[in-house]
Amino acid sequence: MLNLCGGSYLKRQLTVNLESKEINTSYIENDDITSENDDLIFSTSLLSGYQIIGVNRIEVCTKNIKSKAGGYFSHYLKCNNYDLIRIKGKSDMPVFIYLNKNSVKIYDAEEIFFMSYKDSKDVIKKILGEENIEMSSISTAGAHKLDFSKIMFGEKKSCGKDGLGKIMGEKNLKAIVVKKQESLNSHDEIILNNINEKINDRLNKDDLNSYFLDENNCYGCNINCKSTSIQKLTKRGIDNKRAEVIDNVCNEYGMDSITFTKFFDGEEDIYKLADNIIKNPNEYKIDHNSKKVTKKEENIFDKLGFCRFLINKDILTKKELEELIKLVEN
Repeated sequence: MLNLCGGSYLKRQLTVNLESKEINTSYIENDDITSENDDLIFSTSLLSGYQIIGVNRIEVCTKNIKSKAGGYFSHYLKCNNYDLIRIKGKSDMPVFIYLNKNSVKIYDAEEIFFMSYKDSKDVIKKILGEENIEMSSISTAGAHKLDFSKIMFGEKKSCGKDGLGKIMGEKNLKAIVVKKQESLNSHDEIILNNINEKINDRLNKDDLNSYFLDENNCYGCNINCKSTSIQKLTKRGIDNKRAEVIDNVCNEYGMDSITFTKFFDGEEDIYKLADNIIKNPNEYKIDHNSKKVTKKEENIFDKLGFCRFLINKDILTKKELEELIKLVEN
């Protein structure tokens, strides 16, 4: 059993080599997840894929960068029976990957490579003839290999301000697309529902179904919290209205809004500056290696994929967490 200090369990790994176009499935120990060379890894948690309040985090990492995001991608990746995806090599042309359970295909993405998250998702739906998809994608900034481009997991959900979007762009990988599937079944759905009731009682005491509505920003969460970037921007002295504009523009282009403000004088036209950054990415270089990285110790809620809002709220006791883990272990 996975203990509350971490522990080890088997993860089902999908490996896609973009250079050779080889696709393989294997099983690895959870604590053996390391990025080799230029591998880009998308990893879910043990609890992902089950209908559990607040579990929605995806972790993306390379050899030197690790970042997390909320949204729906982690849930539906796990519902397709994969715990993680390892991307190796570089494609000789823009592509996207499509997962539908055991069917994994690589598609040409030249037409959509420089599009925004929203526009490219609309085109991908037409290419696949499938409306029910979620995806992880770079936007325009990542395609232009901007140093502070992000990976998008929705129009307002992202991670990797330290250049994960650039790495994905350098691999010529536009997106990883997963088909929406039914949630995974635990060993005892009645006990799982009781645990959800306990979490709800310690939060908002809302209708349980409200946590799992499609219009929520993240899977299993009805809080729909505002972007933390907006809060950070206002702390830097930018008024709330302008902070929202900056955040929206940067999400559309797929670039980090905090880094964006390093080149913003406060009076400049936001759209014009963003457009100039995209057209001249080499003039807006960021040395990520010069940053002092503070390694944060994850608590068990973080490791299990709970959203940031719930991590420090002690929503479950140690005994309840152990019970929850037993419900999903193989």
